[in-house]
Amino acid sequence: MRKTPPLLIHITVVLNVTEKNINLMTSKKSQIFDAFIGLIPFIILIYFDPKIIFHFLVLLISFIIYLSLKPKIKFLWNKYILKDFDEIEKKHLKISELTTSKTVTRRAKNGGYETIDFTMKYNPDVENFNLRLVAKILDIAFYYLLIYLTTKYFKISDINILFMSFLATILISPILETITGRTFGKFITGLQVVDDNCEYPYILKSYARNILPYFDAILWMILYLSPFEDLYFHNEKTKTYTIYTKDKKKIMEMMQKNNM
Repeated sequence: MRKTPPLLIHITVVLNVTEKNINLMTSKKSQIFDAFIGLIPFIILIYFDPKIIFHFLVLLISFIIYLSLKPKIKFLWNKYILKDFDEIEKKHLKISELTTSKTVTRRAKNGGYETIDFTMKYNPDVENFNLRLVAKILDIAFYYLLIYLTTKYFKISDINILFMSFLATILISPILETITGRTFGKFITGLQVVDDNCEYPYILKSYARNILPYFDAILWMILYLSPFEDLYFHNEKTKTYTIYTKDKKKIMEMMQKNNM
């Protein structure tokens, strides 16, 4: 069997992730081009290691299944996760509809200064990755301690506490976010999860936003690709926001003010 050079593996994996193999959001011509570009890394890897064809077949089958189920998936996602119903009466503007203005002063051609006002979409999402990572680590540590104490008290053995801690973040955290908008880690770091109406996300939406990052990580580990480009895609796809708790009052005031 041919031995794959480590540098070549690195280059092909990076190319694979960068091109996303097949961009499902582009036009048909772009899809064909992206598909061709995305196949190149697999062709190179198959040449050096024929076993890699298994990953290629899994990707191809997954893509075919996705295309066949895409209309149904989109319908179910909008109906049960986003609750995107036209018949629902809009009581106020949504967060995604809010705008904010910014004034910039720059030098004009005549030598003086001019003031320009920009209007842009308002996005309250906290993009401090380190803070959000600390919140997640605190959640895992909290569940780890809780499960550890439980196993000691009830004398339970043969249990992977770390695995159960990660599982708890998927099963328990969504419930806490639905009830209070916060988990233990988010409470300590001053963060909160809200939906597009600045309310606590309901249970299905909360589970979706918590499962999506793990789904993305599994795809990357198995197929060396990620269908999502944004680091906070789970918020975007479920129309939720991770905000500072202290900013919630300000956001609600903006929603009421812009609705007048």
